[in-house]
Amino acid sequence: SGDEVGRVKLGGQLVSPVSGAYIAVIDERRVAVLDAEARPNRLALVDLEQWAVLRRSQLPSGSTFRNLAVGPRTGRFYVAGDRPTNQMTAFGSPANVAVLAVLGQDGEVIRTAVPRDPETTPGPVAPSDWSAYSIAAGARADWIYVSYHGPNTSGADSIANRGGRLVRCDSSGEGGVGCLQPVHGRVEIHGGGILASTGTPPRLVA
Repeated sequence: SGDEVGRVKLGGQLVSPVSGAYIAVIDERRVAVLDAEARPNRLALVDLEQWAVLRRSQLPSGSTFRNLAVGPRTGRFYVAGDRPTNQMTAFGSPANVAVLAVLGQDGEVIRTAVPRDPETTPGPVAPSDWSAYSIAAGARADWIYVSYHGPNTSGADSIANRGGRLVRCDSSGEGGVGCLQPVHGRVEIHGGGILASTGTPPRLVA
């Protein structure tokens, strides 16, 4: 019906709203919510029956996380974000580093990775702003997908979750494009692969 049934305060004060996937459903009773305004950012576990925060977990400092996914089988949390560097793009905006973090069911950070860094990206358009735009985790969470949508970046990367290491697909990112070049927008898990949008003109690719 659209009526409000509950409300819970997470703690952060919203200053500059930016699009992202801040909420992920765990089960019928619980959701995970990113508090991107807290410093450092936090991940809150919320009980939808009591409308209460069950737990807050601190995320790696220095980064802003705006994208969240939950592994459907593992129950782990996958968050993607970025942190600014001292470099500026040709558009006058910060050249951001993409940051990925994996948290266990208890909310503790298991591992982190930097899929893309403007300082290590070759090509004529440099430095690149690798702002993370969306994240998706496969059913077994053996593959994680992160897409980019900076002023001079696009595409997405597939990242293998192998033996405690996060291994990005093999691409230099030259020209500010990730491994999965047609992607320009969100990525979602579909079967054994992904569905993604391509921007303008609008297309759906698998």
